[in-house]
Amino acid sequence: MTLGVAVKIARIAAQATGERSWAAVDPEQGAATLLAGGPHDWAPDVLSGAPALGETLGLDTVRLLAPLEPTSRVFGVGANYLAHLEKLGHERPSSLVAYLKPFSAIVGPDDTIA
Repeated sequence: MTLGVAVKIARIAAQATGERSWAAVDPEQGAATLLAGGPHDWAPDVLSGAPALGETLGLDTVRLLAPLEPTSRVFGVGANYLAHLEKLGHERPSSLVAYLKPFSAIVGPDDTIA
């Protein structure tokens, strides 16, 4: 697989083994080519266009996962878009609202929301 300018990166699980990995996904070819390690290992090489690629799997043999490592945290800031608040008739808050979403609150494509 040759990586072009637009690369689709996904976290996947092999349906046969459940093994989880990151992969470069080519929907047109129906393929997911494994990337070794985590983003800190392969991201610089993906950006330069020359990542070390591993085994290629058919998309029909993998499940797409949420694009986060299990140790990831998602931090958010709410009430920070003034035009939207005004449109809804809300007052501007005196301070921003921050929140945290743990990894267990994130689901992947086609996962059931519990």
